[in-house]
Amino acid sequence: MAANLTSHGPIVFVQSVSQKGPFSLGWPEKAGQTFQAGVPIQPFTTGLNTFTQQWDGTTFAAGIWGFSYSTGSNLPTNGAGAPVQFGPVGPPRSTQTFGSVINQPSAVNIAIGAPASDGRTLFMEALPDTIFEGTYDNSTGTVAADWTLTSSQVGQKIGLTIDASGYWYPDGGVTGGSAVVQIVGANPDYGFGQLNGRVRFKVLASAQFVI
Repeated sequence: MAANLTSHGPIVFVQSVSQKGPFSLGWPEKAGQTFQAGVPIQPFTTGLNTFTQQWDGTTFAAGIWGFSYSTGSNLPTNGAGAPVQFGPVGPPRSTQTFGSVINQPSAVNIAIGAPASDGRTLFMEALPDTIFEGTYDNSTGTVAADWTLTSSQVGQKIGLTIDASGYWYPDGGVTGGSAVVQIVGANPDYGFGQLNGRVRFKVLASAQFVI
C-alpha cells in the first residue's frame, strides 16, 4: 500500500474566502532548514525567540503556521542575517558564499547570481478563511480509485504526508486524530474524477498556529 506519485509538487495559495489580500509573513528561520517551497511551516521556539521550521508531521494541535513561498536557506545559526526591527539584512546575505576577502576577516565572496538570503522564511499564513491547493494522493492506496479525488470527499478531514522529493500532499489515507486539513473543493480544470487531482483545502482550526 502506497501513494501513487513519488513527487507531488508544492502546495499553493488559492484564495481568501473574505476576498482580502493574502496574508504573508517573513519570519526568522531556524538553522539548518533545507525544505522545499510550498511545504507546511511550524514555529520552533527556544527561549523568547521563535523561528520557522518545516512542519514535523506530528504536531497536530496548533502545529501549522502556513505554507512556504521560499526554500529553506540552511542557515548556520537561527535567523542568521535577519534584520532586527527595520534594520538592514545582515551577513552572509546569500545561501552560497566562497573564499575570504583580504583585510576583511569576517567577509566572504558571493558569486554573481547566487540566491539571496535575508535569514527569513517567506510563507502564507494558514488563517481560517485561507484556501490552499495541493496534489491529492493516498498513502494507503492499492488501486486507482484510492488515488482519485471525488466530490463525495468534500468536508472530509485528512492529513498531510511528505514524499520522497520533500513535497507534502493532502493524504486521503490519513484521518482521525492525525488529520490537519479539510477538503473544501477541487481545481475546476483537473480535480474531481482525476487521478491525483488538485484538491483545495483549509487547515483545521485546531491545527492552525496563529500569532
